[in-house]
Amino acid sequence: MNIKIALGDVVAQGDMTDKQRNSLLVEMTEEVGALCLEDNYAQTQAITVTESEAYRLLDRHQRLMRSLERAGILDRSIEFLPDDETIDQLESTKVGLTRPEIAVLFAYAKNTTYEELLQSDLPDDPLLAEDLARYFPTALQNRYRESIDRHTLRREIIATSVTNSMINRTGASFVNEMRDRTGLESPEIARAYTVVREAFGLRPLWVEIEALDNKVSTDAQTLMLREIGRTVDRTTQWFLRNAAHPLDISQLMGEFAPGIESLAAEMENILQPDQREDVAQRTQRFVSPGVPETLSQRIGALKMLSTACDIILIAGGAGVPVIDTARTYFAIGSRFRLDWLRRGANRLTPDSTWHKLAVEAIIDDLWGTQSDLSTKILASCGAKIGPTTIDDWVTNRHDVVDRVESLIGELASIGQVDLAMLAVANRELRGMVAR
Repeated sequence: MNIKIALGDVVAQGDMTDKQRNSLLVEMTEEVGALCLEDNYAQTQAITVTESEAYRLLDRHQRLMRSLERAGILDRSIEFLPDDETIDQLESTKVGLTRPEIAVLFAYAKNTTYEELLQSDLPDDPLLAEDLARYFPTALQNRYRESIDRHTLRREIIATSVTNSMINRTGASFVNEMRDRTGLESPEIARAYTVVREAFGLRPLWVEIEALDNKVSTDAQTLMLREIGRTVDRTTQWFLRNAAHPLDISQLMGEFAPGIESLAAEMENILQPDQREDVAQRTQRFVSPGVPETLSQRIGALKMLSTACDIILIAGGAGVPVIDTARTYFAIGSRFRLDWLRRGANRLTPDSTWHKLAVEAIIDDLWGTQSDLSTKILASCGAKIGPTTIDDWVTNRHDVVDRVESLIGELASIGQVDLAMLAVANRELRGMVAR
């Protein structure tokens, strides 16, 4: 989208003399330049983040290329992208795509996503009027907001802004991955991403990290951006799988944003001791000279905060306050060592794409088990939730619970778990839910 054309349309709608118009254009020159540079900065940053984990993302990039080929959009040989045989060689040497190759994938991902969003009703969503406004300099936003809202290229600008925001923050393969996992198309994925971006307050985090340019190492910034990206990945998938479709951005933000904010504020108080220690250890990964302590703490707590969607949904169904629900939810994760099992799964080094997918599926199941147990335990206690809630539920189920706890204790004594151990533990935990 050419910002000069967009600006010209807004200015032309204004009731101004030629002199006033020219004066306004001069006034906006510096900010227009900054907006153009911002787009370039965001994509360069996104490519850097992707390059930093290119090997881990190799299978995703391969799936994206295959998807584009099946659609008749991409010819790898023309774009000098590696064929499957070359990718096998990269896999064997633990190497990912190069920076130029990643840049090509970003271009294709953005072009295809833009076209899909433009052909949908997403650009007509009233909430995305803010994405439209942010495309323009502040002077136009303040003086000509009505003209911006009536812009002849309104839909194209919104589709461009949403595409750039989503792909720059999540990577070239994000939309394709979400489509493969959920069967949903780009417009719904973009809606879910927008809900996550706004409800979790991610824009201020991104701004704070970017304000550290030339003050902290690029590696420190990249590490924080990757952690936010993982949060976006988990929570976007959650909304796609759990919310009613078509997704209503405004409704979902109203339903989830207050609870997420409350949980973020009370996180230290509602976690179990082992979970607080886990957050502290994660926070240390983001501690670096020049990084504000509050920022590293907020990034370190993101993984726990990403459970907020489940907690809020459970709380609504049980009629229990969000904070009380969270205490039960986290207590269950600690008592039945679900957190420990997931950490063990994350430490595995899959030797194939299918092995990796199997590990990811078990991790998802373990999160689901924690949610199901929370729902069942809260339902059993009614409104009388308290410190003994879990023990009260266990009382009539000692046979199955003792067996599960004995099994997981045995695994803990071994130390590192493998895929087979995780599968058995997951089955036993699911059996406990059924009782």
